[in-house]
Amino acid sequence: MPKSKMDESSLIFRTRAYTPIEFSPSINLIEENVYLGDLAAATNETLLDSLGIRRILTLDIKPLPASIRERYICLFIFALDQEDADLLTHFDEALQFIMTANPIEKVLVHCYFGVSRSATIMTAYIMHKHHLSVDEALEFVKAQRKLVFPNAGFIAQLHLFCLMNWQLDENNLQYRLYKLYTTAKQVQKDKQFAVVVSTFFTDEITPSQFHFKCKKCRKPLFSEMSVFPHDVGKTLHWNINACSIGNPICNQGLLIRPLPWMQEAKEATAGKLNCPHCGAKIGSFDWNGSKCPCGARMEPIFYISVEKVDEVPPKLNSNQ
Repeated sequence: MPKSKMDESSLIFRTRAYTPIEFSPSINLIEENVYLGDLAAATNETLLDSLGIRRILTLDIKPLPASIRERYICLFIFALDQEDADLLTHFDEALQFIMTANPIEKVLVHCYFGVSRSATIMTAYIMHKHHLSVDEALEFVKAQRKLVFPNAGFIAQLHLFCLMNWQLDENNLQYRLYKLYTTAKQVQKDKQFAVVVSTFFTDEITPSQFHFKCKKCRKPLFSEMSVFPHDVGKTLHWNINACSIGNPICNQGLLIRPLPWMQEAKEATAGKLNCPHCGAKIGSFDWNGSKCPCGARMEPIFYISVEKVDEVPPKLNSNQ
Protein backbone atom coordinates (compact mmCIF):
# COMPACT_ATOMS: atom_id res chain seq x y z
CA MET A 1 0.00 0.00 0.00
CA PRO A 2 1.45 3.45 -0.90
CA LYS A 3 2.71 5.47 2.05
CA SER A 4 0.39 8.41 1.29
CA LYS A 5 -2.62 6.14 1.56
CA MET A 6 -1.45 4.77 4.93
CA ASP A 7 -0.98 8.30 6.19
CA GLU A 8 -4.52 9.22 5.13
CA SER A 9 -5.93 6.17 6.90
CA SER A 10 -4.16 7.11 10.11
CA LEU A 11 -5.49 10.64 9.80
CA ILE A 12 -9.04 9.30 9.61
CA PHE A 13 -8.78 7.68 13.02
CA ARG A 14 -7.19 10.74 14.61
CA THR A 15 -10.09 13.02 13.55
CA ARG A 16 -12.98 10.95 14.88
CA ALA A 17 -13.63 13.32 17.78
CA TYR A 18 -14.55 16.17 15.40
CA THR A 19 -17.66 14.61 13.87
CA PRO A 20 -21.11 15.95 14.84
CA ILE A 21 -22.70 12.62 13.94
CA GLU A 22 -23.29 9.94 16.58
CA PHE A 23 -20.89 7.46 14.98
CA SER A 24 -17.26 7.85 13.93
CA PRO A 25 -16.49 8.86 10.34
CA SER A 26 -15.74 6.06 7.93
CA ILE A 27 -13.98 6.89 4.67
CA ASN A 28 -11.76 5.01 2.22
CA LEU A 29 -9.70 6.00 -0.79
CA ILE A 30 -11.07 3.88 -3.68
CA GLU A 31 -9.00 5.31 -6.49
CA GLU A 32 -6.76 8.33 -6.90
CA ASN A 33 -8.65 11.42 -5.66
CA VAL A 34 -11.95 9.55 -5.19
CA TYR A 35 -13.21 8.52 -1.75
CA LEU A 36 -16.18 6.49 -0.53
CA GLY A 37 -17.60 7.15 2.91
CA ASP A 38 -20.52 7.85 5.21
CA LEU A 39 -22.46 10.87 6.45
CA ALA A 40 -20.18 11.31 9.44
CA ALA A 41 -17.23 11.75 7.10
CA ALA A 42 -19.14 14.11 4.82
CA THR A 43 -19.95 16.45 7.72
CA ASN A 44 -16.52 16.43 9.32
CA GLU A 45 -14.87 19.55 7.89
CA THR A 46 -11.55 18.89 9.60
CA LEU A 47 -11.36 15.48 7.97
CA LEU A 48 -12.47 16.78 4.57
CA ASP A 49 -9.92 19.59 4.58
CA SER A 50 -7.07 17.36 5.72
CA LEU A 51 -7.72 14.99 2.82
CA GLY A 52 -8.12 17.79 0.31
CA ILE A 53 -11.72 16.89 -0.53
CA ARG A 54 -13.51 19.71 -2.36
CA ARG A 55 -16.42 17.88 -4.02
CA ILE A 56 -19.09 15.88 -2.22
CA LEU A 57 -21.69 13.67 -3.91
CA THR A 58 -24.57 12.81 -1.57
CA LEU A 59 -26.97 9.89 -2.11
CA ASP A 60 -29.52 10.23 0.68
CA ILE A 61 -32.97 11.50 1.63
CA LYS A 62 -31.80 15.03 2.40
CA PRO A 63 -28.85 17.23 1.42
CA LEU A 64 -25.92 18.07 3.63
CA PRO A 65 -26.16 20.99 6.10
CA ALA A 66 -25.91 24.47 4.62
CA SER A 67 -22.58 25.02 6.38
CA ILE A 68 -21.08 22.18 4.31
CA ARG A 69 -22.76 23.18 1.05
CA GLU A 70 -21.39 26.71 1.36
CA ARG A 71 -17.78 25.53 1.65
CA TYR A 72 -17.70 22.61 -0.79
CA ILE A 73 -18.95 21.81 -4.28
CA CYS A 74 -21.91 19.53 -3.59
CA LEU A 75 -24.33 17.46 -5.63
CA PHE A 76 -27.37 15.95 -3.92
CA ILE A 77 -29.31 13.04 -5.43
CA PHE A 78 -32.37 11.87 -3.54
CA ALA A 79 -32.11 8.13 -3.04
CA LEU A 80 -33.65 5.54 -0.75
CA ASP A 81 -31.82 2.32 0.08
CA GLN A 82 -34.61 0.13 -1.28
CA GLU A 83 -34.46 -2.53 -3.96
CA ASP A 84 -36.97 -0.74 -6.20
CA ALA A 85 -35.33 2.68 -5.76
CA ASP A 86 -33.97 4.22 -8.95
CA LEU A 87 -30.28 5.01 -9.09
CA LEU A 88 -29.62 4.00 -12.69
CA THR A 89 -31.15 7.09 -14.33
CA HIS A 90 -28.85 9.23 -12.16
CA PHE A 91 -25.65 7.44 -13.20
CA ASP A 92 -24.74 9.97 -15.92
CA GLU A 93 -25.17 12.96 -13.63
CA ALA A 94 -23.28 11.32 -10.78
CA LEU A 95 -20.39 10.08 -12.91
CA GLN A 96 -20.02 13.44 -14.64
CA PHE A 97 -19.77 15.10 -11.24
CA ILE A 98 -16.92 12.79 -10.31
CA MET A 99 -15.09 12.85 -13.64
CA THR A 100 -15.21 16.62 -14.18
CA ALA A 101 -13.33 17.35 -10.95
CA ASN A 102 -9.98 18.97 -11.62
CA PRO A 103 -6.79 17.31 -10.27
CA ILE A 104 -6.81 19.33 -7.05
CA GLU A 105 -10.49 18.63 -6.29
CA LYS A 106 -10.66 15.33 -4.47
CA VAL A 107 -14.16 13.80 -4.42
CA LEU A 108 -16.16 12.09 -1.68
CA VAL A 109 -19.12 9.92 -2.62
CA HIS A 110 -21.29 9.08 0.36
CA CYS A 111 -24.68 7.99 1.67
CA TYR A 112 -25.66 7.48 5.31
CA PHE A 113 -23.45 4.46 6.02
CA GLY A 114 -21.42 4.27 2.81
CA VAL A 115 -22.55 0.72 2.21
CA SER A 116 -25.23 0.50 -0.51
CA ARG A 117 -26.31 3.67 -2.35
CA SER A 118 -22.95 5.42 -2.58
CA ALA A 119 -21.22 2.08 -3.11
CA THR A 120 -23.45 1.50 -6.15
CA ILE A 121 -22.43 4.83 -7.69
CA MET A 122 -18.77 4.13 -6.94
CA THR A 123 -19.04 0.70 -8.57
CA ALA A 124 -20.69 2.27 -11.64
CA TYR A 125 -17.84 4.80 -11.80
CA ILE A 126 -15.18 2.07 -11.69
CA MET A 127 -17.09 0.03 -14.29
CA HIS A 128 -17.37 3.02 -16.63
CA LYS A 129 -13.79 4.18 -16.24
CA HIS A 130 -12.13 0.77 -16.65
CA HIS A 131 -14.80 -1.06 -18.69
CA LEU A 132 -15.22 -3.75 -16.05
CA SER A 133 -18.04 -6.17 -15.30
CA VAL A 134 -20.17 -5.71 -12.19
CA ASP A 135 -18.33 -8.46 -10.31
CA GLU A 136 -14.89 -7.12 -11.27
CA ALA A 137 -15.71 -3.55 -10.28
CA LEU A 138 -17.43 -4.57 -7.06
CA GLU A 139 -14.45 -6.71 -6.10
CA PHE A 140 -12.17 -3.74 -6.71
CA VAL A 141 -14.27 -1.40 -4.55
CA LYS A 142 -14.61 -3.99 -1.76
CA ALA A 143 -10.85 -4.43 -1.70
CA GLN A 144 -10.61 -0.80 -0.60
CA ARG A 145 -13.76 -0.72 1.57
CA LYS A 146 -14.81 -4.10 2.91
CA LEU A 147 -18.26 -3.11 4.21
CA VAL A 148 -19.57 -2.31 0.71
CA PHE A 149 -22.84 -4.18 0.06
CA PRO A 150 -25.28 -2.75 -2.56
CA ASN A 151 -28.81 -4.14 -2.31
CA ALA A 152 -30.06 -6.64 -4.89
CA GLY A 153 -32.03 -4.03 -6.83
CA PHE A 154 -28.96 -1.84 -7.23
CA ILE A 155 -26.90 -4.84 -8.36
CA ALA A 156 -29.49 -5.53 -11.07
CA GLN A 157 -29.25 -1.90 -12.19
CA LEU A 158 -25.48 -2.21 -12.41
CA HIS A 159 -25.86 -5.30 -14.61
CA LEU A 160 -28.14 -3.34 -16.95
CA PHE A 161 -25.56 -0.53 -17.02
CA CYS A 162 -22.93 -3.07 -18.04
CA LEU A 163 -25.26 -4.48 -20.71
CA MET A 164 -25.48 -0.97 -22.21
CA ASN A 165 -21.67 -0.76 -22.41
CA TRP A 166 -21.34 1.50 -19.37
CA GLN A 167 -23.65 4.24 -20.62
CA LEU A 168 -27.37 5.00 -20.58
CA ASP A 169 -28.71 3.95 -23.98
CA GLU A 170 -32.24 5.24 -24.65
CA ASN A 171 -32.57 2.76 -27.52
CA ASN A 172 -31.85 -0.26 -25.35
CA LEU A 173 -35.02 -2.32 -24.89
CA GLN A 174 -34.25 -3.29 -21.30
CA TYR A 175 -33.49 0.31 -20.34
CA ARG A 176 -36.74 1.48 -21.93
CA LEU A 177 -38.57 -1.11 -19.83
CA TYR A 178 -36.65 0.02 -16.76
CA LYS A 179 -37.66 3.66 -17.19
CA LEU A 180 -41.25 2.61 -17.76
CA TYR A 181 -41.20 0.48 -14.61
CA THR A 182 -39.81 3.30 -12.45
CA THR A 183 -42.40 5.72 -13.84
CA ALA A 184 -45.18 3.27 -12.98
CA LYS A 185 -43.94 2.98 -9.41
CA GLN A 186 -44.32 6.74 -9.03
CA VAL A 187 -47.91 6.61 -10.26
CA GLN A 188 -48.78 3.64 -8.06
CA LYS A 189 -47.26 5.28 -5.01
CA ASP A 190 -48.78 8.76 -5.01
CA LYS A 191 -51.13 9.07 -8.02
CA GLN A 192 -49.41 12.35 -8.89
CA PHE A 193 -49.73 12.10 -12.66
CA ALA A 194 -48.31 15.59 -13.22
CA VAL A 195 -44.98 14.36 -11.82
CA VAL A 196 -44.65 11.55 -14.36
CA VAL A 197 -46.03 13.28 -17.44
CA SER A 198 -42.61 14.83 -17.99
CA THR A 199 -41.14 11.33 -18.20
CA PHE A 200 -43.41 10.29 -21.07
CA PHE A 201 -41.33 9.33 -24.06
CA THR A 202 -41.15 11.34 -27.25
CA ASP A 203 -41.40 9.47 -30.52
CA GLU A 204 -40.13 11.18 -33.66
CA ILE A 205 -41.61 9.29 -36.59
CA THR A 206 -39.38 9.29 -39.66
CA PRO A 207 -39.97 7.79 -43.11
CA SER A 208 -36.95 5.52 -42.69
CA GLN A 209 -38.53 3.40 -39.95
CA PHE A 210 -41.61 1.28 -39.44
CA HIS A 211 -44.47 3.20 -37.90
CA PHE A 212 -48.14 2.74 -37.13
CA LYS A 213 -51.17 4.76 -38.26
CA CYS A 214 -54.71 4.91 -36.95
CA LYS A 215 -56.79 2.68 -39.21
CA LYS A 216 -59.69 5.12 -39.13
CA CYS A 217 -58.12 8.54 -39.76
CA ARG A 218 -54.74 7.39 -41.19
CA LYS A 219 -52.77 9.72 -38.91
CA PRO A 220 -49.38 8.44 -37.61
CA LEU A 221 -49.33 7.44 -33.93
CA PHE A 222 -46.00 5.84 -33.02
CA SER A 223 -42.87 4.28 -34.48
CA GLU A 224 -41.30 0.88 -34.07
CA MET A 225 -39.03 2.41 -31.42
CA SER A 226 -41.99 2.65 -29.04
CA VAL A 227 -42.96 -1.02 -29.37
CA PHE A 228 -41.87 -3.70 -26.92
CA PRO A 229 -41.55 -6.96 -28.89
CA HIS A 230 -42.07 -9.95 -26.63
CA ASP A 231 -42.37 -13.72 -26.59
CA VAL A 232 -45.84 -15.22 -26.44
CA GLY A 233 -46.96 -15.50 -22.81
CA LYS A 234 -43.66 -14.21 -21.36
CA THR A 235 -43.67 -11.52 -18.67
CA LEU A 236 -42.01 -8.26 -19.68
CA HIS A 237 -39.72 -6.83 -17.02
CA TRP A 238 -36.58 -4.74 -17.27
CA ASN A 239 -34.30 -7.40 -15.76
CA ILE A 240 -35.77 -10.24 -17.83
CA ASN A 241 -34.94 -10.66 -21.53
CA ALA A 242 -38.29 -10.07 -23.26
CA CYS A 243 -37.37 -12.08 -26.36
CA SER A 244 -35.50 -15.36 -26.67
CA ILE A 245 -34.03 -16.89 -29.81
CA GLY A 246 -36.33 -19.55 -31.22
CA ASN A 247 -39.43 -18.56 -29.25
CA PRO A 248 -42.53 -17.25 -31.07
CA ILE A 249 -42.97 -13.46 -30.99
CA CYS A 250 -46.44 -12.19 -30.09
CA ASN A 251 -48.51 -10.74 -32.94
CA GLN A 252 -51.82 -10.48 -31.07
CA GLY A 253 -51.29 -6.96 -29.75
CA LEU A 254 -48.78 -4.14 -29.52
CA LEU A 255 -47.31 -3.23 -26.14
CA ILE A 256 -45.83 0.25 -26.32
CA ARG A 257 -44.35 2.90 -24.05
CA PRO A 258 -46.43 5.88 -22.85
CA LEU A 259 -46.44 8.76 -25.32
CA PRO A 260 -47.37 12.45 -24.93
CA TRP A 261 -50.66 12.09 -26.85
CA MET A 262 -52.03 9.59 -24.31
CA GLN A 263 -54.09 12.14 -22.40
CA GLU A 264 -56.11 9.44 -20.65
CA ALA A 265 -52.99 7.96 -19.03
CA LYS A 266 -52.18 11.35 -17.49
CA GLU A 267 -55.45 11.45 -15.56
CA ALA A 268 -56.28 7.92 -14.35
CA THR A 269 -54.62 4.67 -13.33
CA ALA A 270 -56.46 2.64 -16.00
CA GLY A 271 -58.73 3.20 -18.97
CA LYS A 272 -59.07 3.35 -22.75
CA LEU A 273 -56.57 4.76 -25.22
CA ASN A 274 -58.05 6.84 -28.03
CA CYS A 275 -56.54 8.20 -31.22
CA PRO A 276 -55.58 11.82 -30.49
CA HIS A 277 -56.70 12.86 -33.97
CA CYS A 278 -60.12 11.25 -34.51
CA GLY A 279 -60.98 9.91 -31.04
CA ALA A 280 -61.34 6.29 -32.14
CA LYS A 281 -60.63 3.71 -29.45
CA ILE A 282 -57.35 1.97 -30.27
CA GLY A 283 -56.38 0.25 -27.02
CA SER A 284 -56.15 0.45 -23.24
CA PHE A 285 -53.72 1.13 -20.41
CA ASP A 286 -53.21 0.19 -16.77
CA TRP A 287 -50.47 1.65 -14.59
CA ASN A 288 -50.78 -1.35 -12.27
CA GLY A 289 -50.18 -3.81 -15.09
CA SER A 290 -52.23 -6.30 -17.05
CA LYS A 291 -51.85 -8.95 -19.73
CA CYS A 292 -51.54 -8.92 -23.50
CA PRO A 293 -54.01 -11.29 -25.24
CA CYS A 294 -51.06 -13.68 -25.67
CA GLY A 295 -50.79 -13.98 -21.88
CA ALA A 296 -47.65 -11.87 -21.41
CA ARG A 297 -47.89 -9.61 -18.37
CA MET A 298 -46.46 -6.11 -18.32
CA GLU A 299 -46.39 -3.52 -15.54
CA PRO A 300 -47.51 -0.93 -16.50
CA ILE A 301 -49.17 -1.81 -19.77
CA PHE A 302 -50.07 0.34 -22.77
CA TYR A 303 -51.84 -1.97 -25.17
CA ILE A 304 -52.74 -1.20 -28.79
CA SER A 305 -55.09 -3.48 -30.72
CA VAL A 306 -53.55 -4.66 -33.99
CA GLU A 307 -57.02 -4.36 -35.54
CA LYS A 308 -57.08 -0.61 -34.88
CA VAL A 309 -53.80 0.39 -36.52
CA ASP A 310 -51.93 -0.24 -39.75
CA GLU A 311 -48.21 -0.85 -39.95
CA VAL A 312 -46.40 1.35 -42.48
CA PRO A 313 -43.07 0.05 -43.83
CA PRO A 314 -40.07 2.39 -44.06
CA LYS A 315 -39.35 4.26 -47.25
CA LEU A 316 -35.98 3.68 -48.83
CA ASN A 317 -35.73 7.38 -49.64
CA SER A 318 -37.30 10.13 -47.51
CA ASN A 319 -38.17 12.01 -50.73
CA GLN A 320 -40.41 9.22 -51.94
